[in-house]
Amino acid sequence: MLATSSILNRAGALTESIRNDYGEDLLVQTHLNGFADDFRLLVQVKGTALKVGPDGVRKIRLNVDHLRRWVSQADPILVCVFDDLTGLVYAFAPNERFSLWSLSTTSKKTMTIGLLESDEFNERTATRFIWWCRIGHWSRMFSWYESHANYHEMQGGKRSDFRKVEREGNIVVLNFLKSVGVIEKDVIAEEFRQKIIHCSTNLGADNKNKSTDFQIEDVFALALLGHVDDLCGVGLPSNLFVNGQRVCAVFFKSWHSAEWLDAKQRLAVVA
Repeated sequence: MLATSSILNRAGALTESIRNDYGEDLLVQTHLNGFADDFRLLVQVKGTALKVGPDGVRKIRLNVDHLRRWVSQADPILVCVFDDLTGLVYAFAPNERFSLWSLSTTSKKTMTIGLLESDEFNERTATRFIWWCRIGHWSRMFSWYESHANYHEMQGGKRSDFRKVEREGNIVVLNFLKSVGVIEKDVIAEEFRQKIIHCSTNLGADNKNKSTDFQIEDVFALALLGHVDDLCGVGLPSNLFVNGQRVCAVFFKSWHSAEWLDAKQRLAVVA
């Protein structure tokens, strides 16, 4: 447990041992830009002597009931396995390996998990996992407001009330864009503005040479994906992807109207 805590601490997270044994060992609070995130991680630590199979895979068997509990939780769960033979830590997120359906319908009592070299848990992979959790948190938050708004509309609620809920979702997306450094105070970050130039130039060339029909929305979508990958090393859920580029484009057009027009002109194909 000490080795796992040390890795998380180096990645900028604070860990606390859970005294009451409800299944997890560590409660983890992550931080971004000096502020605590609005969620916490739970970590289960296992210690064993992992043997490497002929295929180079290290394997561990875990109870299906435990896996089902972890997959069912709203809080992000990470299982860390300390290898007694090497002193290395390996980690995986149960909901990335298993579905609730498969765990609920299997007749097996235990499941085998394969651990590769890419699953080694260190400062770099811990930081990437924290970003994965952070983005997952924003995605779940937006989904909650989106579902609430849709339900409200189905029940025949007032359009003004629907707009109130919709605005809440937009605030979630705005906070996401601020946290990944796309929006800085009242401007779009210079690095992201350069991505808009490059993306609009490249997609504009495709429009002229390949008879494609890329639009300004495609420029912001590609730039946002590239920016998040550079910073976090992870992809985006569809709701943050679609709404992130939408909200970003709105602020970009308002704050940098000349650059917006330049980007649109690069996409234009003269008949």
